[in-house]
Amino acid sequence: LMTDLNMPVMDGIDLVKEFRKIDGYRFTPTIMLTTEVDPLKKIESYQFGVSGWLNKPFQPEQVLRIIKVVTPPN
Repeated sequence: LMTDLNMPVMDGIDLVKEFRKIDGYRFTPTIMLTTEVDPLKKIESYQFGVSGWLNKPFQPEQVLRIIKVVTPPN
C-alpha cells in the first residue's frame, strides 16, 4: 500500500489503521508519501504500521529503493 499522509477525507495514518484491520493485510508493507516534515507524524505513522516513509519531492529510484527495503524477500 502506498498512500499520502495529507488527504481530504481521511489522512494516511487513519487509512493505514483501517487497512490493518482487514484480514490478510496486517503485515502488508505500507509506504507513506508526504511533504510533512514533523518528526512526531513520522513516529506516529510507524506506531500504526507504516513500513516506510518518503518525503516529496522524490526521485523514482528512491521509490524503488524503499520498496526493496519494506518488501520481504521471496
